[in-house]
Amino acid sequence: MLLLWLTWIVLLVEPGFGLHFTYHNSDQLEQALDNIHSRCPQISRVYSIGESVESRPLSVVEFSLHPGKHEPLKPEFKYVANMHGNEAIGRELLLHLADYLCEMYNRKDAEIQKLINITRIHLLPSMNPDGFEKALTFKDLNDWVIGRENANGVDLNRNFPDLDSLLYLFEREGIPLNSHLLQFFSDSVGTGSSRCGQMDFAYSIRIVG
Repeated sequence: MLLLWLTWIVLLVEPGFGLHFTYHNSDQLEQALDNIHSRCPQISRVYSIGESVESRPLSVVEFSLHPGKHEPLKPEFKYVANMHGNEAIGRELLLHLADYLCEMYNRKDAEIQKLINITRIHLLPSMNPDGFEKALTFKDLNDWVIGRENANGVDLNRNFPDLDSLLYLFEREGIPLNSHLLQFFSDSVGTGSSRCGQMDFAYSIRIVG
């Protein structure tokens, strides 16, 4: 619940943090994440879960007392934004949340230090950077669907992965699917680069929130 409140608090923080309130293109987003990590290297890391259709990085920033290390019984949280490329507020909100967590940790804010010490937080600001770049350069604001889909014309929010990691275990062990719905999902839904990276992201980390 604290994280949910923080995502709104970042809209009200005083100026002087590392970011300006403007839309960041893909290059600027990568630079911002690297800058955040450079300011808080002891509690953060930036890693990639793959690339978009047009080879833009899908970068995640993690905050934890031990970045990159899974610790049993420590809650892990994942936030994903900008699945629709033309819906960019969430993208900026997560970027500013990352900036806020870093800055307030360095200022020794008790709540933020406690949050980072007892949890592991993963923020993916943009799942659809290709769509964002398309929407960013399109001048006719009346066409609200420009950039919504990825570069393959796939709506990444229409079959967002929400399956249990046991499915992957069953696949590795050769255990057949026992659900016609899962088989239908497998047969009928194409996956784009962004979604494949997101699915790997979802199942490679033991996310609990």
